[in-house]
Amino acid sequence: MNGYINMKKFIIIVIIFLFASKILFPQNWQWAKHVGSTGIFGNERISKIISVGNDFFMIGEFNENLYFPTDTLDSYGYEDIFISKFDSAGNLLWAKTIGGGNFNPIYYEYANCVYDSLSSSIYFAGSFYPEIYFGNGISL
Repeated sequence: MNGYINMKKFIIIVIIFLFASKILFPQNWQWAKHVGSTGIFGNERISKIISVGNDFFMIGEFNENLYFPTDTLDSYGYEDIFISKFDSAGNLLWAKTIGGGNFNPIYYEYANCVYDSLSSSIYFAGSFYPEIYFGNGISL
């Protein structure tokens, strides 16, 4: 029983230490940006953020328009995919739309991705119905 009480005290001390370290030594914000849409359903969401060196990629979905601090993306349909690249200071380097061409809620595109550090590549996987446009005349 004595070992159980000591372990319980140890866990409580660790929890207090972790809590106090967050209060006494908080992290400093480096920057913050607003990204949002005018969609009536408010369907903008981020599905993944990937850090690559000093830059990072943000991937998600939106409808209608997606506003970045220095750019605006227009959707092709009801729910579209976006991918954007930011530098370490939070400046938008570029943003792209991938989507379908119908504004009916039963049509959709969703994406997720992973970063492969060996090949320095981002691989997308997701779902769409009934078709999707990648730009430059490429569609499925």
